[in-house]
Formats: sequence, structure tokens, C-alpha cells
Amino acid sequence: MLWGAFESMTNEKTHTRFALVPMTACHGDAVVEIFNHYVSHSFAAYPEQPVPGPFFDQLLQATQGYPAFVVVDETRRVTGFACLRPLHPASSLCRAAEVTCFIAPDSTRQGVGTAMLRRLIEQATPMGIDSLVASISVAVLHYLPDL
Repeated sequence: MLWGAFESMTNEKTHTRFALVPMTACHGDAVVEIFNHYVSHSFAAYPEQPVPGPFFDQLLQATQGYPAFVVVDETRRVTGFACLRPLHPASSLCRAAEVTCFIAPDSTRQGVGTAMLRRLIEQATPMGIDSLVASISVAVLHYLPDL
């Protein structure tokens, strides 16, 4: 165990250790920093300009009642975040959720994204969610040899 009640994980290839912990207000600055990296350097995040700190409050509000967590490394640095939120308010889509998942650029290719997606699926299933919708940047497709 790493950091008390939170399960630690180790990437077998890189031996990188990290933990997935519930996202709280204390993670706001780190989450916004990671998100803004993708705003400034890719099309993975939709805003055209970096978002201000209150964006995090909106994110927490949108994910209320849904899984939302951050990835922390052995130094307790936030290296990624993931969450689910309702896809659409229509009752016919109540079993679907939208995925948000971002990883700090220096922490990719270490099993963090896989661990986050697995955790989202594990937590979505008991909620009755059986469809997850995500936008995936074409830039990461070369990392997925099975596609």
C-alpha cells in the first residue's frame, strides 16, 4: 500500500509506482496545469486558450456523483487525472458517460492511462453505466499496435 488506504500500482515494464486517489479541491492547480498543457500543445483539450483556476471547480461540479481521481507518483506529484460525467441529460442516455483523461507529458507510456481507464470502467459498471464515450487524439494511435 502507498499513502495509507490508497492502492499503489507498479508498471511491470518501467517499475514506475503510482496511486489513484479521489480528486479533491487540493488537486486543482495540478489538474489545471496538466489540462492547459494539452490546450496549448494539442487538440486533445477543446478550449482555444488556457483555462483559469475556476475551471477545476466546474470540473468537480460536472463529475459530482461520478468517478473522479488523480494519479500521484511516489513524490506525491499529480501526474494525471481522469473522470466520468454524464454524456447527456436525456434519460435514454443515462447508461452512458463521457470520459476525460489527461496525463502529464513526462508520465506517458508508464501504464498510467491504462490504469485510469480500467478504474473508470470498474467504477462505472456498478453505476449501471455500460457505454463510455471518449475523444482520442490521433497522435496517440501509434502507441496502440492492435488498432
